[in-house]
Amino acid sequence: MEFLPLPILVIGVTALIYFWSGSNSPKETSPKLALKCPVCLVQNVETARKLFVVRGMIIFFRFGTVSVIGCCDCVAQESKNVALKNLLLGWWSTFGIFVTPFALLQNVFNMSRRPNIRTLQEVLRDVGYDLENLTIGSDGLSGEQRNLLRMAAAALKSVAEVEGIVSSEWRYAKEALVSLSDGALSLVAADRLLSEVSTQELTGSLFDAEQGRVILRIAIDVAVADGKVSKKEKAALCDLAECLGFSKEFVSQLLNNDGERFTKPQSDALSKARKTLGVSSSAGIGEIRSAYKRLMMIHHPDRVAPELREEATRKAAEINLAYETLAAC
Repeated sequence: MEFLPLPILVIGVTALIYFWSGSNSPKETSPKLALKCPVCLVQNVETARKLFVVRGMIIFFRFGTVSVIGCCDCVAQESKNVALKNLLLGWWSTFGIFVTPFALLQNVFNMSRRPNIRTLQEVLRDVGYDLENLTIGSDGLSGEQRNLLRMAAAALKSVAEVEGIVSSEWRYAKEALVSLSDGALSLVAADRLLSEVSTQELTGSLFDAEQGRVILRIAIDVAVADGKVSKKEKAALCDLAECLGFSKEFVSQLLNNDGERFTKPQSDALSKARKTLGVSSSAGIGEIRSAYKRLMMIHHPDRVAPELREEATRKAAEINLAYETLAAC
């Protein structure tokens, strides 16, 4: 009974802090990011929090942090959920009686809907993103998107222009650019980008291995848009592959895999991979890559409570395997 006033005092203090932080805190301006909130999938990511998590288990006690990222409303709601779980589950050990109040104070302080740019930058870095590269400029594109799309346009144009600008290859190249931009580009803007970019701008060193593989895979999808690959298209693909650091034999292997995709039943591995990422059998590599990025943002082990990290690690490995399977086919 001697500890009974402490929880009551903590609840009262946290309620006051929540009221103060929600009504009196100045709102910091958050940069507009080319990344959807992984919770609501409607608003863009605006802020992030690193919240204390406590779990009392009679004899043992667990303490850690969980990263929450998303729009201000969703992050505030997630912070409330973490605080509520701590309030219910944190006290059930001797150590928890002393630590839980501090965790609750930290949780409630972070319920504010104002952006926290420093923590946002840290959390993005933890999951492999850079804040500056994700910030959207006046053209509606982030720095990463702008560079990737221009180089992707140059790569796809080198293959699509073989059959001309009124071909199905050129049309597919436009659609692929729209998919790669996550909808930031319209078909008209994609066509304009393809028309103005020069294939001489293409520099393979600007792509990492994963990006180069994605671009080459999309270029192959462009080449087979009309159901066949001409000798000139294959030559263009081989030139592109060498620029990206791949061999001509690798192009042949991908072309063979692509042909088998239309002539043989889908393997269980491919079906499972598509189900994991939530994409259809007709999804291009751009759509597959977007689904992969979104799911990794949700299931990254650094973004979940300590007791859930083992499951998150398993899920992240499953998502990575699915992406690698589909990107290689």
